[in-house]
Amino acid sequence: MRKFTALLMVALMVSPTVAAIVGASPLTVGTDKALYIPGEDVEISGTAEPGASINITVNDPREVIYNLTVSADPEGNYSIIVSLAADALPGHYVVTASTDGETVETSFMVTMTNLSMLVENLLSHVERSQERVEEALAEFEEGVPEDALESYQDGVDAAETARQLAEEGDYSGAIESALQALRHFQDAFRSVMEARAEEALETAEETAEEEAEKAVELRVAIERARAFLRKVNATADRLEEDGYDVSQIREVLAEANDTLARAEELLESGDVSAAAHALADARGTIGRMMGLLHSMAKKVKAEKAEKFVEQMQKRIQGLEDKIDKLRDRLEEKNAVRANQTLQAVEEKLQRIRERLEAGDVDAALDELDDAVEEIDEGIDELNGHGISSLLKEANRVEAKIRALNATAMMLKNRGLNASGVEEEISRARSLLEEMMERLEEGDTEGAEGLLDEAEESLPRNHMMKQIMKGSKIAEKVREWAEHFRKRHAEEDEED
Repeated sequence: MRKFTALLMVALMVSPTVAAIVGASPLTVGTDKALYIPGEDVEISGTAEPGASINITVNDPREVIYNLTVSADPEGNYSIIVSLAADALPGHYVVTASTDGETVETSFMVTMTNLSMLVENLLSHVERSQERVEEALAEFEEGVPEDALESYQDGVDAAETARQLAEEGDYSGAIESALQALRHFQDAFRSVMEARAEEALETAEETAEEEAEKAVELRVAIERARAFLRKVNATADRLEEDGYDVSQIREVLAEANDTLARAEELLESGDVSAAAHALADARGTIGRMMGLLHSMAKKVKAEKAEKFVEQMQKRIQGLEDKIDKLRDRLEEKNAVRANQTLQAVEEKLQRIRERLEAGDVDAALDELDDAVEEIDEGIDELNGHGISSLLKEANRVEAKIRALNATAMMLKNRGLNASGVEEEISRARSLLEEMMERLEEGDTEGAEGLLDEAEESLPRNHMMKQIMKGSKIAEKVREWAEHFRKRHAEEDEED
């Protein structure tokens, strides 16, 4: 993956991520930036005793990727540059510096897309947040809360700083300033909402019946918020299945769930106003997460479309090769028409790529549907003694093989045993090759039998589901074990 996941935006919106230097003097360690993309250089520097030998390790989300030694200069400073791989894993990286029994750590994030795109999206969020605050302030005829105005102005200043830094190419600084702006606007909006709530409470004559009605409405609103939260969690599940690390999003959603629980408790105790505020906070958090997940989902859809385009190009190449091998058994004009159709589809695929690069995902998907039909039309041009139908089926089986092979690779990357699946895929490939040889010899009946056998030999869905189910169970067990480990550690500290 070579794009920055919207997950990092979530983490940054909750609390700014900076490369903090940890540990007591004189040993320190830090990085030149908090955010990197695959392929970038990371400058690690710090201080130590002059002439000291410092061991530096860098851990990606899975394992140690660098283990180096550097010496401090006579002034006690040291630095070293390491390069991230082009396919570096996205996520949280930990840098550890050790010398003479002393150890300190810092961390940084590796993102999956160009930071300029992230900054652009983040600044759009800032603009919408600013507009929301301005609309809320405009509803006040008088008595605008001073803290709301102060927070609003701080947000405007931070937003302007973010735009200037973005223009200068300092995307990390732009992100931090944009996040500060969002927090200021959020504070301003909260102050406005609180002031409006207080104003309403002061001017409105609340009756017991009105309180009861409001409590009922709040209960309904809380249930709707929970339903929305389930929807957002389901979206996170789908993205996680696509290989994205959504753990930090889940943490934020868990906090929103706790806030909803607090709103229910406040409502039960009769504090309707506080319950409404808690509900508003929870809904705001859930809404932001849904927006960010939606951005991620759009990226995922574009990635899948790109992969599908690549698969279709391989299918076209395979069909062209098959047509060349079978040319002696085909009418020349039919073979020429089929090749012309396939070439037209290749040109369409290039246009689809351009649409994807421009961000027009929906239009690209519509054209992809047409391209699939046109490939079949190209095969129909052959009309050679059952050759069209056999090539269609062979093309479909090859697509299955490629999809199953990608799934097997994903299982292996998760540490699962996919050898049985790989063996069956390999056997299906061999049968498909033998089928083409029979077709070249004119034995269509034998080719059809081998094609059926190849499809039958492919792993069934239930086998893949069982393996995936085992993977999810193992992950859940690890989560539970980590949860209980942390809880016991906290209990030991209290004792």
